[in-house]
Amino acid sequence: GHAYGRLNGYISDAVRSYPDRLWGLALVDEWRADQPGQLRGLDRAVLQLGLHGLWFQSGNLRLYGRTESIDDPVFHGFWDRVADLGIPVFLNLTTLEPGIEPYLKELDAFDRWAQRYPGLRVVLAHGLPLFRFMDGGDIRIPSRAWKPLSRENVVVELLLPIFQGSIWEYPFEEARPIVREYYERLGPEKLAWGSDIPNVERHCTYRQSLDYLRLDCDFISKDDMAQISGGNIGRLFGA
Repeated sequence: GHAYGRLNGYISDAVRSYPDRLWGLALVDEWRADQPGQLRGLDRAVLQLGLHGLWFQSGNLRLYGRTESIDDPVFHGFWDRVADLGIPVFLNLTTLEPGIEPYLKELDAFDRWAQRYPGLRVVLAHGLPLFRFMDGGDIRIPSRAWKPLSRENVVVELLLPIFQGSIWEYPFEEARPIVREYYERLGPEKLAWGSDIPNVERHCTYRQSLDYLRLDCDFISKDDMAQISGGNIGRLFGA
């Protein structure tokens, strides 16, 4: 994210130092994705710096004054180039406006985008922000939210502690029915565990950010857990 700085070169150096341990994502100015300079920057990040994918946060469009959504034709040239490069996209869907409806509209745009680019592999970073669907202590995710997540080219990140850890205590027992719903609706091949380390340490340790899933969600088989906790991302990058 941009709050951390312009890190394409830094991340490239890290990947080159530990190529057997790291894959790196490129960052562009999302709000200028329709400008030639961003295409050149993307090409440099992938073809010269050796980065492996793209990080893209949709909320930065609105933050910097754009009115278009990610599927708008003005950005087709950018996404066409991403598809040509054959790299996965880690897409973080965010909105400036609170509440359910603005986020559902962002999901609708994502669904149209994923339909237009069925060959583009995408990880929905952070998964669904559960706080938007909380009604008292209950979480009710509408069917409209699941539709884009079900598309064949979409993998969804399981990253519950980073948001819900401010409400729930480890081992996050409240997360289990949500994880089960992800698992039963989407299947293990469409899920990928994430930690958000080091930010998650405000709520739990790095080990706990995995153990709430690995140790406590006993409805997930050992083979499926191996896919979720590394295998799916490995395949995404061709490992």
